[in-house]
Parts: sequence; structure tokens; C-alpha cells
Amino acid sequence: MKIIQLIKNKINIKSIEKDLIAVDSNIFSDSEKTRKMIKALICLRPNIVMRRTYKAELRKEIEKQIVQLQYKKKPISLFEFLRSHKKILSVSTATCVMIAVVMSVVLRERINEFYSNLVGKGDWALADTSPLESSDSLKLFQNDLSSDQAVSGFDNESSMRVSVRKNNDNIQNLRWAPSSPSTDEPLEIHGGGRIGLLEKKEVLSSETYKEFNTESYNLVIDNDFLDPAKTPLSTFSVDVDKASYSNVRRFINSGVLPPKDAVRIEEMINYFSYEYKSPSESEPFSVNTEIGTCPWNPQNKIMLVGLQGKILSKKEKLPSNIVFLIDSSGSMNSPEKMGLLKKSYKMLIEKLDKDDHVSIVAYAGSAGVILEPTSGNKKDKIIAALDRIESGGSTAGGEGIELAYKVAEKNFNKKGNNRIIIATDGDFNVGASSDAEMVRLIESKRNKGIFISVIGFGMGNYKDSKMEMIADKGNGNYFYIDTVNEAKKVMIKEMDSMLFTIAKDVKIQVEFNPVNVASYRLIGYENRVMKSEDFDDDKKDAGEIGAGHSVTALYEIVPQKNGVLNLMSTLRYQQIKSNNNGEKNKEIALVKLRYKQPQGDRSILMEYAVNNDLNNASSNLYFASAVAEFGMLLRDSQYKAKSSFASLIMRAELFKGNDKFGYRREFINLAKKAKAISSSEEKK
Repeated sequence: MKIIQLIKNKINIKSIEKDLIAVDSNIFSDSEKTRKMIKALICLRPNIVMRRTYKAELRKEIEKQIVQLQYKKKPISLFEFLRSHKKILSVSTATCVMIAVVMSVVLRERINEFYSNLVGKGDWALADTSPLESSDSLKLFQNDLSSDQAVSGFDNESSMRVSVRKNNDNIQNLRWAPSSPSTDEPLEIHGGGRIGLLEKKEVLSSETYKEFNTESYNLVIDNDFLDPAKTPLSTFSVDVDKASYSNVRRFINSGVLPPKDAVRIEEMINYFSYEYKSPSESEPFSVNTEIGTCPWNPQNKIMLVGLQGKILSKKEKLPSNIVFLIDSSGSMNSPEKMGLLKKSYKMLIEKLDKDDHVSIVAYAGSAGVILEPTSGNKKDKIIAALDRIESGGSTAGGEGIELAYKVAEKNFNKKGNNRIIIATDGDFNVGASSDAEMVRLIESKRNKGIFISVIGFGMGNYKDSKMEMIADKGNGNYFYIDTVNEAKKVMIKEMDSMLFTIAKDVKIQVEFNPVNVASYRLIGYENRVMKSEDFDDDKKDAGEIGAGHSVTALYEIVPQKNGVLNLMSTLRYQQIKSNNNGEKNKEIALVKLRYKQPQGDRSILMEYAVNNDLNNASSNLYFASAVAEFGMLLRDSQYKAKSSFASLIMRAELFKGNDKFGYRREFINLAKKAKAISSSEEKK
């Protein structure tokens, strides 16, 4: 629809004034409300290039009215106002509905009232609150549609979608959603058809964002200190996921601290690479240990266990059978989701060669194959297929995963790497989407040699808990991409570690020597802890290590006083004797590892004794401890002791070491932002 020529004429300020009064008779009695309304009114016609001085004149006139006028007129419904102004505004029915939603939102003091008052009658679901009359008011627009058209609206607790359908086909699909929880980031209107993106946006407060976001995270409870006289063994599965760090960064950069359960300390530590020794040719990874003084508890020690995965040469890299599984549902329809997703996948496509093959499966209301297996040297064809994908509909996540596995099985490469890479916000709401069904499906395919990696996008309705589960059960990695720079890190710099598994079912078991250790605590890995007997059971699944991956784990250790065994409790019948072996008394722990070859079924055992030595701590340990301290502060951990942002920032500065890509510098800046946010919240 062409924009009418109204913009060529001088817009009558008095007419605008009357329109404002029609919406709310008390509009000029509240200066803040008026300013918000005028912002919304300017946004009504986003594609119009107004006369340069118009906005300034309008604001000036409104300010004058605020001072001079008090109006007492009977208000009319905002729906009625918009309906009567449709031709003047030159907008479609669906756009009018969306404008009504937006204007009602910016007039709210608390946006959660908008969601809590949602009502549904038949196909309708809109806010029933002033200045809107009721959801029935939407039916005012039904008369403007032909008999084969219908308007509907629905809310998934993070966005309001309004659609106009004709013969079951979308002819216009609009969505309101927060572009960021930050108080200095805009509210955006994303849409198909003609509405486009509003030029002027209203802002959500951080408090408002916290109230209506529906992101979900698994519960994380800090590991406790354990007595080695009673519990000498600490057993856990390795974790090379890095999603938590970039997700936490997203929150902090948006001006709010993350939910406690979004902070998985091991993933934050493992986001960074460390200067560990390279593995020998016969081993897939090296084992590194260090001991130093605990920064937040100086009377305690901190022990580092670090693994460094082998870097593969070009000849060692197997050809890949990759299936891109892309969530194209309506919830992905925004630049920070589908827009960033496409940019990210294109980076990976550029790294593939002729021996690799790519298929694309997309899922929304139903799943479908977008691209049959295509050689990696036909990049234009793969990118063209990717660009054809558009967001819309509900989320048949279960059906999409099933289809992706079928495509991967059909093109299975017995001598290569077979992997699905799923990109989604995790908001599965249609089809086989229960966790139990997902787990059974993913485990069965994992055992056939098809692994699955997960890349998360977006905010507001982000389902971290489900995505972590998929990657964990699918022998894959889990990443979260919030920026183009993060996409480069994941898709270019760390592509090999995502695609090529060098060791699977990797478990670590540490036996602590009670002669030197009064108690110990594993920092992080709370959802990776295993039973002691699972270490020797090759049927128990554990984590995978990719090419070039590093894995770091930290233990906080309370030393025995003067080397005297402290039983810590009043055991009546148990007698524990100190070990009189001189050499073993010098040890603080024995580190054992089990792993399988990527296609193997039997595990291989490795053992390393750790001496009780305070002098071998390097920048690896102290930088990792700064990240751990950061995580404990964000989680408000009961074990944070004397942790402080100032302390960890100073330590990270001192021990940032070789920071080729600037990731450690970014961490330092992030910690400074978190410190400022935390200080601001404490003052409230």
C-alpha cells in the first residue's frame, strides 16, 4: 500500500491535540504519560519521512499544552480511535491492531499488567485494560475484512503476535517483543508485510524484564565441602559447554545481573583457553595439575585439573555429514535470533570443503527438508537455501529433531563425522517435546554415531534447561551466540572442537589424601557429578572432548593442620589410620581419568599423582580462579567467603597472559559492569 500524500501537507497541531484527548481525556494532566504518548504517536507512521522540524514543533506544542491545559472529555476506545483514523494513518487492519497493542504498552506503568490481563475469547487474545476496552473491541476490525479473512492474536509470554490470515495463509504477521532488557536499548516492532521496524521505540526497565521473561534454567545447588575420611572420591563428567558465559554476558551487557541458575561456573571457566602442555602423539589430551593459595580464602588451597585436547592437522580431519536443524518458528522472528542465526551459519559454511556435505532441515508448524545433502564447495547453493528460511508458526521441535536424524542416517558417512547442529531458542511447544521423549530419541541416535550440538539464540523465552539437556544427551556441545563476535568465535575459531570429537565419555575421579586434606569442594560441575562406582562403568555416559578443547576444573581444599588427620566427627566404630608411607604423604590427591575413542566401546584409564606443592601455580590457575570468583559472586554462593569484584578484576588484570583475541580483556570489562550493577542494586 502506498503512503498517502498527507505528509506533503502541514500537519495540524490542533488536530493531533484532539486525537490525543480522544484517546485519554486526562492526557495533559500527566507530563510523563504525555511524553510517552507522543513518542507512540510519532511511531504510528514509521515509513513517513516527516518535515524536519515537525517532531520538534509537535513536542514544543505538547509541552505548552501540559502547562496550560486541563481537559475533561469523555474518552473513547483506542480501538475506535484507530479504526476511525485508518485512512488518515494509511495503515492496514492488522497494523492498526498492532499499533493499539504498542500504544497500550507504552502507556503502562508496569508492562506485566499487560500480560496478566490477557483474555481470550474464541480466536481473540488482547489486553482488557484501559485505555483499551476489551478483547471484543478487536471485533470492530472484523467488519473491515472479507469473509475469507480472519484476525487473531496470541501471546507466548515474551511476545504479542497479531496475524491476519486469508485461506489459512499468512498475509501479515506482526510481533511485539523486547529487543533487550536494558534500560538504554529500544523496544522494537518486528513484522512481515508492510509495517517494518518503528523508528522511535519505547524502553523496558530491567525490573519489568525480570517480571515477564519466561526463560528457564535447571536448578543449580553449590557443591558442599566433603570430608575425605568419609568421601575420598570426587567423580564427575567433563563439560566443554560454553553457553553459560555468553548468556551471562548478554544479561550484564543489558544492564541486569543474570538469574543465579543461569550461572554455571565450569562453563564460564571453560569459555577461555589456557596455556596447557600439548598431548603426546599417542594420547588425545594432556593432563595438567597446579596448586596455589585460594584467593577468597587464603588459609585454603585451590587445585586445578586441566585437560588439553589434541589439535588435528588437516589430514586428520574426517569428512563431515552435517545437518543444520533450524528453528524457524514465530518465536525466532527477530534480528537477534533468525538474523544472527543466518550470519552465524554462513561463517561455518565458508569453512567447509568439497568432502563435507550439508543438509538443512527447518521446523515451525511442521518440519521439512530445505536442502538435500550438498557438497561444501557449493557454498552459494547452501547459502541460498539458508536465506529462503523465514520465521512463522508454532514450534514442532520434536518433529524437527526426528527428521534431522532421518536425514543424517540416510546420508551416514561410516568413515566420517556425522553431526546435527541445531539452532534454536529452545521454546518447543508442539509435538514430541517432553524431556523424556527427547532423551530417549537422542540417546538412541547417539549410540548409532550421530552426535548433536546445540547453538542458542535470543532472550525472553529462552529455554536453557532444554538445550543443555539435548547437547548433554547427544554427545555434543552447547553454545550461546549473542553477538557477531561470538558467532566468529564459535563458528570459525572453534569449529574443529565443535565438529570433531577426539575422546568421548570422559570422566574424572579425584581421590583426596586425608593426611593432607581436611575437606574439599568441587567448584562448579554440579549437574555433572557422578556416583563413585560410575567411574568404572563403561555403560555410563559422560562428556566429550573436541579437537583443541581445553577442560578446567577447580577444587577448593581445606588443608589438615600440621599434617594431623582430623576425623571431623565422632565416629564410634570407624578407626582411620594415618598413612605412614613417606612418598604418599607428600601427595594431596590422585587424579584418574577414563575415556573412550570416538568410535570405541571400552574405556582407557589414566592416573596422575598430585604433590602437595604450593609453588607450581601459574597464570592458568589464577585467571581461572578469577572467573570462578566472578561466578560465585553472581550466584551469591554461600562459599564466596571474601570474594569481591575488586579482587577478581585485579587478579584477572595481572594474570590475563596471552590474550590474542581479547576475550580476557572483555571478561575484565564485563566484571567491571557487573560490579557497577551490583553496587547500584545494593543502593536501592
